[in-house]
Amino acid sequence: MLCLTLTLAAVAALIFLYKKIDVLIRKPLLGSLHEKYIFVTGCDSGFGKTTAKHLDSLGVHVIAGCFTEEGRKNLKEECSSRLNVVHLDITDIKTIEKAFEFVKDLIPKDKGLWGLLNNAGTTGSFLGPPSFFTLDDYKEVLNVNLFGMIEMNRVFLPLIKKARGRFVNTASIGGRFANPYNPAYAVSKFAVEGYSDVLRREMRPFKVGVAIIEPAAYHSGFTDVE
Repeated sequence: MLCLTLTLAAVAALIFLYKKIDVLIRKPLLGSLHEKYIFVTGCDSGFGKTTAKHLDSLGVHVIAGCFTEEGRKNLKEECSSRLNVVHLDITDIKTIEKAFEFVKDLIPKDKGLWGLLNNAGTTGSFLGPPSFFTLDDYKEVLNVNLFGMIEMNRVFLPLIKKARGRFVNTASIGGRFANPYNPAYAVSKFAVEGYSDVLRREMRPFKVGVAIIEPAAYHSGFTDVE
């Protein structure tokens, strides 16, 4: 009888412990989203615009980088006054540095940038086999998809470190399975995968996260031709 009682007590204790651990695991660790600041690039359309609008609806302080005046105007009309829009051409270091100064002045002094989502990208001017592509064709895509991302991360690193935030780099399923008729895009996205991996290892001691997103084929307006 005593053994049965002890067994039941042990089982009850284990169940209680399991419930406690389960609650702790499921408990949100983010804190209030209303205190978070996130920069999203490429917000004129597609994933960037959708993400900026969604984060704004959650109460996040969103700084949206748009390349065109029309993109900036449309996003401001569709979001709350909490969202800030800046002109951003990630192939131009001057606009990146200007955006950095804007964000640094916007964020309270005791906070940093909780997240930088590098979404801006391009597929290039045309499709075709590798033998059709010149070096300039590759540079056109790499300047946006890779080098622009690298510059954004480099410039905004102090604000990300301050918040122990995270870099989220948009890669692609095309960075795992190359499309032979879009070689420049494939090269750029394979490079994003490698760059993100080495950045992740560098940032680990600083408790800064690095993640990638690998979208497949979605109707986002990214490849629309007018």
